[in-house]
Amino acid sequence: MSAKGKQSNQLHAPEIFAKSIAGRWRSAALRAAPGMIVLSPYLTSKTAESVLAAGKECEVHTLFEVDQFASGASSIKTLKRLAEKGHKLFHLPDLHAKAFVDPASFASIGSQNLTNAGTKRKELSVAFSDSVLPRHVWDLIQPWLRDRVLISPEMIAEMEVSIGPAAKAFKVAKAAAQKAQKEYELRVKGHLAEGRKKERQLKLRSLRSALAEKVKSKETILATVKERGRRDGPDMVYTRTLKPERGRRFTDWTIDGEVTKLIWLRRYLCVMEDDGRIGWARVADHRITLINTDMRSPNDQIAVDGEKYSLGFEGVPPDENDSNLLIRLYTDDGLIVCTIDAWFHPGSLTIQDTTWTRNFSASADHKAKVQEWIHSDRFGRKVMQLMTEPFSYERSLSGEQADRFFGPVGTKVKLRVVAEHGWPVLVGNRSED
Repeated sequence: MSAKGKQSNQLHAPEIFAKSIAGRWRSAALRAAPGMIVLSPYLTSKTAESVLAAGKECEVHTLFEVDQFASGASSIKTLKRLAEKGHKLFHLPDLHAKAFVDPASFASIGSQNLTNAGTKRKELSVAFSDSVLPRHVWDLIQPWLRDRVLISPEMIAEMEVSIGPAAKAFKVAKAAAQKAQKEYELRVKGHLAEGRKKERQLKLRSLRSALAEKVKSKETILATVKERGRRDGPDMVYTRTLKPERGRRFTDWTIDGEVTKLIWLRRYLCVMEDDGRIGWARVADHRITLINTDMRSPNDQIAVDGEKYSLGFEGVPPDENDSNLLIRLYTDDGLIVCTIDAWFHPGSLTIQDTTWTRNFSASADHKAKVQEWIHSDRFGRKVMQLMTEPFSYERSLSGEQADRFFGPVGTKVKLRVVAEHGWPVLVGNRSED
């Protein structure tokens, strides 16, 4: 047997398309012998014309029915142009399959029609480029072709007469359906927003209840977001900072009868109990100017099933998300393997969702063990420890100014301290009561 003969009987790995397969169709049509079979319930626009432009007398099967053309699902102009190019057109009743078949070298099966919309939607197709599976697909569809009807020029002319009145009715119905769809989507959006609002309120009540049970400072400091300016050459530079009431210091607290001194310019976890926002504040005696909403502990590694990982944290706006904390899991060489949406407050961590990245190429068994660890108490305790222990950034002036976290200039914040994992955590509240 010749090398060519051996090659023709080999099974090739299929190609899978999670987007438009139109380009692959075009190249297959160019190489195919006359008589390539095309199944597409709908045909529109330049997509069908460009794909079949290189084809030689393809046999194109579609639905030749008034409602397809009146609704715009198919185009009578497209059919006429395909006929002018020498392709044979057939009406195949009850057609739903989408396929291209050249029995000698190519077959594709999938969801995509020969339409412009088909190149843009979420379509899935599989293509085979050998002589075994394409021949099998060809044989499978042959019984269908007994029902096909050749579309003649006279049929096309009659269809054009019938389309007009039906198209007007479809246009009215489509407008009514689109209006109803928009109203439905608005109602659903409102229901979802109301549901998320109620869920956030429950979480915030739980947060305030949990904080109330914590060992807390005797003092509550009333602080204000203020702005100060200084001249830098010809320009004025403005800084927004949180300032304590007169005679009070952000570094001096009494917790459980003992004086607790916050270390000057260290970063301390700060939780806003009125909205659940979290960040790490750079604390000085009489000001809190810089707050970071993210931190990472690359040197504090955790072993899971023989692999080392580290954690990073980012406080996210609770009013825009269902969570207030995004946790990133890093490999030993710094690649993010997953992001974890969570709701956090001192003493509690609720995992809501885990999204794996392409960087995570481990086995299914290892992934399952990592997932189990993420949902374990051990993971929660580690998160609590890393988030609450005071630290210093390598770049000490890292972070946003106070107004971005606490609120605009003039915002009043009641600040106190609670103990968590043996460390002081700042708790702020902007509510009036």
